[in-house]
Amino acid sequence: MKLYLLLFFYLIGNVCFAQTSVDSASYNPLKEVIVTGVSKPIQAQNALSTVKIINRKLIDAQGANTLNDILRNQLNMQVQNDGLLGSSLSMQGFSSDKVKILLDGIAVNGRENGSIDLSQIDLQNVLRIEIVQGPMSVVYGTDAVGGIINIITKKSKHEQIGITTQYETIGKYNLHLNYGQSKQHFNWSISAGRNFFSGSNYIDTGSVKRQMLFKPKEQYVASIFVQQKLKNSTLQLSSDILKETLYNKGPLAAWNAFRVYAIDEKYYTTRVNNRLQWQGTWKQLYNWNWQLGMAYYQRIRNRYTLDFTDLSEQLTSGSGDQDTSRFIDYTSRGMFSGMYHTLNYTLGVDLNAQFGNSLKLANRTSNVQDYAVFAQGSKVFYQDKLKLQAGLRATYNTQYAVPLIPEINLLYNPCKTIQIRTSYSKGFRAPSLKERYLSFVDQNHFIIGNEQLRPENSTHLQFSISHVAFQKNSTLLHVLFTQYYNHVLNAINLALSNPGVSISQYSYYNLKELKNTISSLEIDMRYKNCSAKLGVNMEYNFQSVSSLSSFTAFEQTLSLGYQLPKPAIQFNCFVKHTGSRPYMQLGAVDGTLSYSGYQPNFTFVDISTEHSFALSKQAAAKHLKLSVGVKNLLNVQSLFIPGVVAVGPHNGTSSLNFLGRSLFITLQYQL
Repeated sequence: MKLYLLLFFYLIGNVCFAQTSVDSASYNPLKEVIVTGVSKPIQAQNALSTVKIINRKLIDAQGANTLNDILRNQLNMQVQNDGLLGSSLSMQGFSSDKVKILLDGIAVNGRENGSIDLSQIDLQNVLRIEIVQGPMSVVYGTDAVGGIINIITKKSKHEQIGITTQYETIGKYNLHLNYGQSKQHFNWSISAGRNFFSGSNYIDTGSVKRQMLFKPKEQYVASIFVQQKLKNSTLQLSSDILKETLYNKGPLAAWNAFRVYAIDEKYYTTRVNNRLQWQGTWKQLYNWNWQLGMAYYQRIRNRYTLDFTDLSEQLTSGSGDQDTSRFIDYTSRGMFSGMYHTLNYTLGVDLNAQFGNSLKLANRTSNVQDYAVFAQGSKVFYQDKLKLQAGLRATYNTQYAVPLIPEINLLYNPCKTIQIRTSYSKGFRAPSLKERYLSFVDQNHFIIGNEQLRPENSTHLQFSISHVAFQKNSTLLHVLFTQYYNHVLNAINLALSNPGVSISQYSYYNLKELKNTISSLEIDMRYKNCSAKLGVNMEYNFQSVSSLSSFTAFEQTLSLGYQLPKPAIQFNCFVKHTGSRPYMQLGAVDGTLSYSGYQPNFTFVDISTEHSFALSKQAAAKHLKLSVGVKNLLNVQSLFIPGVVAVGPHNGTSSLNFLGRSLFITLQYQL
């Protein structure tokens, strides 16, 4: 404990306000380049949507190794943890099934209980993350009601060799290697790594403690990137692979003179995400961007008896003890943009097919296809100060009738320092294969799908104003205010199908509606080597005809730091306070769910320091970077939710749980 306190006071004594280091004297967040939802890269200030960018410097400053590490400190986002299903995300008050996660523009598949496990998305090969809060259903279709998280991977442009190793006192040991080469028109890179977590938070089940709240896991990751530059275009091939083994140790089932054994489980997960992208320019007037993707997800569960006398393992034969789930998604998306007189236009096609095979599906196998075309047109008015864009998506789904999905966006620049954006859009989400056909019944679960589910339809309004109040040399004051309004009909939720019965049975049902409005204020301040970013978020949920009462919830974030130019040392402090909010109790099945109990407020504090230096004075110098910090300084581990019998069918507790305080050390070597 003394070590943590010494490190804390050492950092705070040198801290001024900052989110990232000051890279240049004329830094402006609006100059960042984005690629999400556009046919060619554009600056954020010219985008019709407000895009938040998490760059590589911020990822390193927080010691983030997987996606859940970096998102838990973001405004208007909450990360939840489940012992078996990993980390899930809610954004804008919507659950993770309404948030689409992309890898270089191609959707990541493999949802368990509607969520992508964020802890399975490694960040070592990630350049930056682009976040759009609000629907982008015209371009990306279903599951994009709550927003888009687009993970942009690194594209090596020069020869390099790198090693990154990280240790956390909570029991994490990570090692990553990368190598890349570049020639005149061709470059490639490869990276590989291992992430190991020994588990945390033993559950008291008697004299012998084996069960852990956070299960031990081991991950092997690899990434391959190849790029060929052609005359007027670029061809890129990327592949990311993950192999994970999660160990779920059970309590001793018998301990006597005749036998000592326990019933354990192992979960084997394989993720493969392949992307092929071809983008270019024709006659310097037209741009195209074509993507082809294949996402493969497999999860194997084995339950077995571990005999402690000889450490032998034997698979059990109970109903549902062994299972293999396999899902393959194919995506083809093409966008072509150009100009006709004074009208800028984009034409697109989006083809998606998902095939599932699992013992947990009622018919064992199932599939769904989604074929869509979309168009966007924009025009500039009023001496180039006003830009109006309208879009429309038409879709054919093999299982549901999909309405036309429109959007209208407006960008107004009354002067060089002010930008005003407003948008209206519709959203649509078809029930997933699991929500319709799931049949998951064993000794610990009873979850049945619902083939009568109706798709979700939603309406969204958004208004934002961005003002660079002051900028001169290294001094900057940037203010961003955003107002959201979301109205979702037939929202799909998992609920108890037999309340009051001893064996809890769950199924998916349509809520009548969910409606909220969110006010968000962010202030970015920089002065010489100091900077600050303050965020305040207020979410108001309206009382709905589903008998859900209204409530208000608050969030605040603060990023602090200071950079010493010589030696190159960066100090950081990240704070996020999440206010109390009612918890939705999984209750009756007729669309009358209620809030039961309150999730208490809590605060996360992370601190870190980074030291970068060159080991050689040559042009191709060897660089070494050392990062040391503390995650969850206040040691927030368990939040009891009074009045709630169980948070869900998987963890069976009335609390939210987080990893405790840990010291991390990261060493990066780059040649």
